[in-house]
Amino acid sequence: MSNKNKIHFENGVSDGSRKPEAVGLETFQKILERDFFAESSIETIYVEEHDRFDLIIDLNCNFSLTESLFHLNNGNWGSFKKGEGKHNKKSVCQFQEYFEYLIEINYTKFDLKELSIHLSDTSIVVERLYCMSIVEQLATIMDSICSNFVHITLGLTEMPYEIFVPVFEEKSSNGMLPTHCESNRGPEDYFKYWGLYFDSSSKMMVYDYGSKKVISGDFHLIA
Repeated sequence: MSNKNKIHFENGVSDGSRKPEAVGLETFQKILERDFFAESSIETIYVEEHDRFDLIIDLNCNFSLTESLFHLNNGNWGSFKKGEGKHNKKSVCQFQEYFEYLIEINYTKFDLKELSIHLSDTSIVVERLYCMSIVEQLATIMDSICSNFVHITLGLTEMPYEIFVPVFEEKSSNGMLPTHCESNRGPEDYFKYWGLYFDSSSKMMVYDYGSKKVISGDFHLIA
């Protein structure tokens, strides 16, 4: 972790005879609240078969999606920052450094199962696809929401009250089936279909990332 981020994490302990104790979460939560200007909650689930803590994080921010994307682009929100160099304008996420350090000081693995960012006009819900997928892809996902803002708001005419990243379509002889989130998935699967919920529709709409179109269909949220 960079020395300029002088955050102290307590060290993990384990006697090897019981469920490990997750340490550093209180500090990590304070970092999230500071960087996202949010109130937060962290649910911790110990998955014994994988010796892993799964985290479900909720962030509640008192401003709109438009405001958050404005601050995102200015590097003032979410600990995202633009890459260095003329040709590297992609955002990177300092949050990833903190998360990896959280793993480093504990005696067991950590992963982020779900991240929800609740804004004043919409919620962004990101689900895990594979190990560390949210931590690694969050900056790119937020950049993508920004660059696709006109399309996901139906040409700036309606704000979705929830953006769910991602959803899947699987065709078989039985029609549409849900897909397990940790089976043969890669980073590209975050950028195929998103679920959008609008007040004007009783059904989930689907944003086709490739064609930049909002469509209706019987897609399924990941399991």
